[in-house]
Amino acid sequence: MRAAPLLGASAARLPLSLFLLLSFRLDRGVGAKELKFVTLVFRHGDRSPIETFPNDPIKESSWPQGFGQLTQLGMEQHYELGEYIRKRYGKFLNETYKREQVYIRSTDVDRTLMSSMTNLAALFPPEGVSIWNPGLPWQPIPVHTVPLSEDRLLYLPFRDCPRFQELESETLNSEEFQKRLHPYKDFIETLPKLSGYHGQDLFGIWSKVYDPLFCESVHNFTLPSWATEDVMTKLRELSELSLLSLYGIHKQEEKSRLQGGVLVGEILNHMKSATQPSNHRKLVMYSAHDTTVSGLQMALNVYNGILPPYAACHLMELYSEAGSEDHPCCCLLPGVWRPSGAAVYPHPPWALLAERLLSEHLNRRLNEGRHARPIFVTRHRSPMQHSKDRLSPCGHHSAHICPFKSA
Repeated sequence: MRAAPLLGASAARLPLSLFLLLSFRLDRGVGAKELKFVTLVFRHGDRSPIETFPNDPIKESSWPQGFGQLTQLGMEQHYELGEYIRKRYGKFLNETYKREQVYIRSTDVDRTLMSSMTNLAALFPPEGVSIWNPGLPWQPIPVHTVPLSEDRLLYLPFRDCPRFQELESETLNSEEFQKRLHPYKDFIETLPKLSGYHGQDLFGIWSKVYDPLFCESVHNFTLPSWATEDVMTKLRELSELSLLSLYGIHKQEEKSRLQGGVLVGEILNHMKSATQPSNHRKLVMYSAHDTTVSGLQMALNVYNGILPPYAACHLMELYSEAGSEDHPCCCLLPGVWRPSGAAVYPHPPWALLAERLLSEHLNRRLNEGRHARPIFVTRHRSPMQHSKDRLSPCGHHSAHICPFKSA
């Protein structure tokens, strides 16, 4: 299930906000820095519902491409994001596509594949020798994927993990979860009569009730009379609670080891490779879902409890410092970017936490077997020791171990 926060139909037609992790430096007095490597993780653009509730008068035939498909609005969103990425990294990438510098991976889902392709159309329009058709300002760029049944990186959550299934069950029965759910008990009891959906699990309410209503509101369909503003607010809050319960509330650190920590480990490995003289890669892009973005946020312990919007994008930038004997460092600053370029929804505490945790662990990776001085020294909390040979309860290797300690 991939959902988004509620927006008014008119507002949704405007370019949506994009969550970006912009580069930021705590010790600005240090010498000049040089961008060495970039990782992007984004959610697909606007889509049609994946499914809907029994009483919904809006059926799949009402959507041009059926359920779960990228819409033209979603294409616009990712084309706009591609334009921003080109503006930000055009000089770094020489403003042209080079296969040894760029790698793109997507989940094997139509909307994520199409989002990445639309994004790349804006990021790398053909120039010079890359122009193969003068009447078509586009060039094919490979997007890699694996079958969903084999995806152990982006298609979160990994539900075939027995230990994660145990943790899910423990979470739903935990005192903290039940305390958060209690105010909505009466409301949940009324939903079957309204929607025809009789399940009471939050994930089902999110995917079969809230999400289709949200999609319909974005595309100016007439909602049922019972879908008032108050009802939609409660449905959104229950959906946010459902997503939060996937990765948090109960034993968040262990869940992160089994879920978003896998992607964190992959990102760190790419960063380490980028520090080697033989490395030519400059950009890695991942096209995925809201559950992927939130899983990554949970692993970094910076999740703010909000459903990631369409085209939400994390930028992680690796820099080296001129004249420094230390290794490169990664600097992060979460916020919301709008087409005006203003960070209108910054989260300074996230910046401090995410930068410290990722930078420290990157140093740990880079300094394995050495005694080099770390770039940043934490005064509050050290990252969890990374165990190279430890197996998760599912038998997976250490890629399933999140390198960060929960706050």
